[in-house]
Amino acid sequence: ILTGLLATSVEPEPAVTVLNSFCFDWLLRLRSAGTNVSFTYLLPVAVPEAAMANGLARVPTRTARHAGIAHVTDDRGLWPVIWQSNRAVAEAYGLSATDLLHILGTFPGVAKKRKEFFAWVLSRVGEWAAEGDREAALRVAETPART
Repeated sequence: ILTGLLATSVEPEPAVTVLNSFCFDWLLRLRSAGTNVSFTYLLPVAVPEAAMANGLARVPTRTARHAGIAHVTDDRGLWPVIWQSNRAVAEAYGLSATDLLHILGTFPGVAKKRKEFFAWVLSRVGEWAAEGDREAALRVAETPART
């Protein structure tokens, strides 16, 4: 639970997009090594530049109860914008498709609980890898969606 956020150079929606990205989550877990996140851990985590963050695709905010879903990934219509924002955040951090594949490998809970979504994201990573790195594309193709 994030108790507060003061974003002076970044609009709130793109700031939340960065904070909800796989890359930011991974970076934060590297620092915290636990389940409790305090500002001691949050403040030193690197974030993309404000101009880049403000240009991110935005995942619409709504309540799960009113949307009739339990989790944002239950709405397949949001998958493309979730992917676009995660790829953009990864690129803002200077990461490649191979790097993002490694990061995704540290989310066994998502792979297990959100199987279809996770497999779909892996296929997008494969397409990204195929754009410029044949070896990375082969590694992605050989990576099973964990069960």
